[in-house]
Amino acid sequence: MMLEDRYNALLQTPDYNSYLQLKADVEAANLVAPAEGYYYVQSANGLFESVQGVTKNMYYDTTTGTVKWTTSDGSAAQVMKLTAADASTYRLNIPLAGAYLQTQAGVVTSDEASGLSFAVTAIGPAEVSLVYNANGGIDAALHMQGHASGAGDSGSLTGWTIDAGASLWRLIPVDIEEITLISPAGVADGEEVMQGFANVYDAQLPLNVGVFTITEDLGAGARLDTIATSQIAAGQGYIISGVKGATVPLLPVLDAVDVPAGNLLVAGDGTTAVTGGYILAYKKGEAEAKFWSINGLTVPANRSYLPEGAPTRGLENIFGGIGEDVTGINGITTGAENGTVYDLQGRRVNNATKGVYIINGKKVIK
Repeated sequence: MMLEDRYNALLQTPDYNSYLQLKADVEAANLVAPAEGYYYVQSANGLFESVQGVTKNMYYDTTTGTVKWTTSDGSAAQVMKLTAADASTYRLNIPLAGAYLQTQAGVVTSDEASGLSFAVTAIGPAEVSLVYNANGGIDAALHMQGHASGAGDSGSLTGWTIDAGASLWRLIPVDIEEITLISPAGVADGEEVMQGFANVYDAQLPLNVGVFTITEDLGAGARLDTIATSQIAAGQGYIISGVKGATVPLLPVLDAVDVPAGNLLVAGDGTTAVTGGYILAYKKGEAEAKFWSINGLTVPANRSYLPEGAPTRGLENIFGGIGEDVTGINGITTGAENGTVYDLQGRRVNNATKGVYIINGKKVIK
């Protein structure tokens, strides 16, 4: 019988010895107080440890696009987040997918309001049941289908009784850092933004966050390349994209992330004033990001930029191209307003002769 049921029974039929036993069990139970945050949702079914010597976690299966369970490994796919649905229930956010659990069978949705709401009900020592239908009988709480009395390797989710062994879970807190994407005034709420980004450690970004590098194509100049895994390597420069003002978790990776080959973007250090090169930014009131030349800007350690000498040819085809002036861009100044001249390879030219040059972000024939 669950502790809550024992307490209610004791209220109906008080008994001193039963009270003492319940008091001792409650004090020993270390009951989970649910709260919003990141967790590994781990099975509390002790049979897995006794039979296989392992624990099992919920995870997001990128192949099927559903939530399942498998052996615990601490990967990004196994990080889950509790978010409040109302004062007494929660929803399960899947950070890697940028989605929410929608059904007890593991189906997910991008619409938070359509996510499955459930109560986090304490059952025993650090054990909870995720109850979506308290009166549902054999369709009441999230359950591990295919557990095979602790012999199962992995499987899907289903619904079953609240206090069944494979319906019991532990919420293991995990420390996940978050960043907030920029909110340019000229971009409408709900629309996509682009920004330079760098991080001091390897991380997995949600798969619905775009991750890009800029490389050089000898035939076309600067080129935008997509990082399909949405993983970032420590100390490297990237461009990322996502919904304006969105919160983005930096999820764990199990293996070192490879440094992207040929990447021209570099990470700011937050201390050195940079002159030369370009940074991706939004001009105040504009809805499109452009590359703006840098003159004495201290690039933050969590931002990236193109250093001096990087090719400018081809940048006009990436996002909004090259900015013509810097009016309204806070903290960024550039030599463009003084008519600085560059050749088509992006090199500063002091004494331009006949030819094609870039002046104030435009191609000019002299």
